[in-house]
Amino acid sequence: PVLRLGSLTRIENDDVVSFVREYEGRKILVLVNVRSRTVEFNLSEEYRNSSYIDMMTGMDFGFTSNTLSPYEYHILKFR
Repeated sequence: PVLRLGSLTRIENDDVVSFVREYEGRKILVLVNVRSRTVEFNLSEEYRNSSYIDMMTGMDFGFTSNTLSPYEYHILKFR
């Protein structure tokens, strides 16, 4: 329900669709590269330094760079 019902906070990026949804204390960060090339994205320290679980793999996730490959995406649940 978080992705459908949660409040929406957009994160400004030129080539990356990026936003946070929050609902009933749960938060999800979504990043989608909509380009056919590698692009850089911006995240505040708050988001960059948070701990996440990748919702597609169930694995822990942490940012190691500020780039996304062509059409790469992440759906990340805040810990």
